[in-house]
Amino acid sequence: MRPNRVLFVALACTHFLAAQGRSIAKDELLSDFAILRSALEEGHAGLYRFRSKSEIDAHFDAVQAAIDGPMEEAEFFALLAPAIAAIQDGHGRLSVSSELENAIYAGNNLPPFQLRFVDGQAYVFLDLSPDGELPRGARITALNGQPMEAVIARMLASISADGSIQTSKYRQMEAAGFFGLLYCLLFTESRDIRVTFEMAGEAAQVITLPRANVASLRKLRAERYPELNRPEPDLALSFAEEVAVMSIRGFDGNVSSADRRGFSQFLSDSFAELAERACPALILDLRGNGGGRDVYGLELFRYFCGGPSKYYRRLSINQPEFGFLKHTNNADLRIPRSSLREGEDGRFEPTQHPNLGTHHALEPTFMGEVFILIDGGSFSTTGEFTSLMHYRQLARFVGEECGAGYYGSASGTVPVLTLPASKLRQRVPLIRYDLAVSGYEPADRGLIPDHPQQASIDELIAGEDPILAYAMELAKDV
Repeated sequence: MRPNRVLFVALACTHFLAAQGRSIAKDELLSDFAILRSALEEGHAGLYRFRSKSEIDAHFDAVQAAIDGPMEEAEFFALLAPAIAAIQDGHGRLSVSSELENAIYAGNNLPPFQLRFVDGQAYVFLDLSPDGELPRGARITALNGQPMEAVIARMLASISADGSIQTSKYRQMEAAGFFGLLYCLLFTESRDIRVTFEMAGEAAQVITLPRANVASLRKLRAERYPELNRPEPDLALSFAEEVAVMSIRGFDGNVSSADRRGFSQFLSDSFAELAERACPALILDLRGNGGGRDVYGLELFRYFCGGPSKYYRRLSINQPEFGFLKHTNNADLRIPRSSLREGEDGRFEPTQHPNLGTHHALEPTFMGEVFILIDGGSFSTTGEFTSLMHYRQLARFVGEECGAGYYGSASGTVPVLTLPASKLRQRVPLIRYDLAVSGYEPADRGLIPDHPQQASIDELIAGEDPILAYAMELAKDV
């Protein structure tokens, strides 16, 4: 496979962040890369899940060949990120050092806006410029003269996500601070940022805006958009006539800082109330749920499964011991050999995870119609739960492609490798999770909803939720 030459564009120019970091010698960069590659080959449980060894080797070999002189940390990141993204594992992310990340956020480096992406186009969701010059809902067509399509394409190539899932990458770019940080790392720019934008039916306009630091952006966001400051509970159950709506923002924690009920108690109370009300339909909102404790995903599933079911087909690791751990935040990690079984393929299988084996339904089991809302932010534990619900035909799905691979992930124990010279950080997932599902194609995608739905930029700005409204209409027809 020929490596994509766009991976190495960053080396052709001097990064404007260069003044914030030291130059790293070629020999140190090569040593860092050797440590990184060895760690991934030794420990990453899903390194060849979506790509063959020859494909991954081609990316790694091309990176090594491109290290032909000293670089700043940001340049090294820009070189490595597309090769790491090519692994197609959302848990195995590369990031810059905490020192550089903090320096970028603390300095006046960030674009003064927050974006939403609709049909692959970038729209201004929040205008955080000092004088409010950038209209909300404007479609950005260029940044500093570079077409937005090219900006987005390079970012997508540098963001890690499961398989070939693009929705996850778009949702990551919408997170506060993420777009600005990545833009800062990948592109050579002046201190100001020139934004070309257009409103529907109007001619394109160009304005030049000063960059800002994260503290000033947060302050302006709180002052200018107070309606966004109201926190939503992590766990909630509400009712609209006979339809129940359960929102789960994460598989961990409590309902809220005021309501200290934990996850299990919330589920127990909620399903008891659903049974008491004899609700015919439940909408389960898992949008933006990035995961959490995998045992909680199984616990939720057991309120729907109705009979004996398997959840995990297999867990496996590459080997029982890892030499690269000396470079991580988990240097003392030891996996007891007594907890491992050697598989026929030479991999080692943890045998004591509570999600293995056969599981039975929890009472009161919900027997009504279930509609699950998903998007590119539905990841990790959320993806495990939704895949099992889909495979067992226990729900219908509304929204956009799930951000987690349908068949499982590499996650669990995830040491963070810190490269000695550059201080770049690489997450190395040690456990491959294979779910008890089959027959879904394409294998490198997330769950595609039965009812694809997407909000427009105008609906997002207005605070409307057409996806929930659509699911509500489906539920009321039950």
